[in-house]
Amino acid sequence: MSPYLPPSLLTLKIITVKIAVNPLIHLTSLRYAGDQLVIHLSKNMAELKYLNELLSAAAGILDSAAAEIRDIPLNPTKENISTIGKALTLIIDIQLQIYQIDPKLKPEYLKRSSPYPAEINRRYGDIVIKDADLCDLKMYQEAISLYEDFISENPPEFFTNMARNRISKIKKDYSV
Repeated sequence: MSPYLPPSLLTLKIITVKIAVNPLIHLTSLRYAGDQLVIHLSKNMAELKYLNELLSAAAGILDSAAAEIRDIPLNPTKENISTIGKALTLIIDIQLQIYQIDPKLKPEYLKRSSPYPAEINRRYGDIVIKDADLCDLKMYQEAISLYEDFISENPPEFFTNMARNRISKIKKDYSV
């Protein structure tokens, strides 16, 4: 037998569950008006800022974890990094919702376009993925060659520095 709850308490229980799964809505007051339950909900901008900070911290940790998975490597490296990438995408989706509610929270770097052409970003991303695959196969010199070839194309300094740092890390971690 299920316990009987008066309609107002059952409503409160359902609403509490809905609030618990939506961190952007907060219960501000609860009172009875006759036999009706009156509930006031609000969106607290200060708490949106805190939620955004938590999500940014989580994204940073996940990004570091993806780099560690690549560098260890933890097989299947490509699938593990892809899983983290999916989680990062979900975090970004939530943050974009926050920025719609409170545009002041949107970071400056999202307010302006990238100084680098999309093609160079895509090219470097492809190299990182191939690097993970090669390191999984213990083909470290081939992974280094990917970055050396990329550097020989004279990409912007930002990408050259990332490629050089990755070459150094491969050499250090795998004694190449």
